Amino acid sequence: MEGTVIRYILNWVEQNIYTGANIGDLVVSSGYSRKTLETWFYRNNGITLGDYLFRRRMSRVAILLRMTGLSVSELAAMFHFYSSQNLSRSFKTFSGMTPTKYRTQGEWFMEKLQRPFLIGWEERLIPELCALPDLTLNGLPELFAHKFLSPTVDDKVIERMKGAIRLHSKNSNNEICIASRTTPSSILDGRSDVVNVEMIVQDNNNENGYFHNIIIPAGEYMRFNFSGTWDEYIVFTRLIYFRLVELKKHRREGFDLTIFYFPAGGDDEVTCRHYIPAR
Repeated sequence: MEGTVIRYILNWVEQNIYTGANIGDLVVSSGYSRKTLETWFYRNNGITLGDYLFRRRMSRVAILLRMTGLSVSELAAMFHFYSSQNLSRSFKTFSGMTPTKYRTQGEWFMEKLQRPFLIGWEERLIPELCALPDLTLNGLPELFAHKFLSPTVDDKVIERMKGAIRLHSKNSNNEICIASRTTPSSILDGRSDVVNVEMIVQDNNNENGYFHNIIIPAGEYMRFNFSGTWDEYIVFTRLIYFRLVELKKHRREGFDLTIFYFPAGGDDEVTCRHYIPAR
């Protein structure tokens, strides 16, 4: 029973990041007393329910500050704060700096971000620090609009990955490398949680003569291994960045690299190694 309630709480928090709902609303929704919910949550997660809800909301604000051009006033309205000043005070309590300073600092320090507690994922987020040499990809940059906060398996980025895997597996290749990174998006896109993703898909078969060699510089990376479904892969690609924070590593400039392998399970199965440029 307790485990079921904890799952309910975790799902409720994710569904109410933007709504302004509070623990009182959760009490009404769940049918359990506030004391019971708070006691069970703290016992399972080592953090108070109120602090977890606050930190998840402020983590979302932090992500939007760095990945979109939304103003502080727009963010305040989006998260149901009375004013931009009210949001700024809450965000400074969370991060130690104002929203403007957090947005404009040269490097994105993510130590304060609170990852979602998803049961059963810890054993799938074991990284390894490694150094990669220069990597040469034969391809061309492609740009896709990507709904980064709530992607689905029919997202354009995911569809491009699946298409590349299908093509190269038919040509008897064992693996394919895809490089990706986010690029600035418009304020209008930011309001819809959309960012631009630049991708370079390795053309192992040299079928397109107009492609050219693109060099990914050598450097240190955090490597994560994954095997599962595409739905699970989407969750995985979000949680690994929170894991980076927990390890006190910073993502440096550059492309993420994902090397996909072609398992016997077909289109629904994903096996890959994901490399995040880190220091």
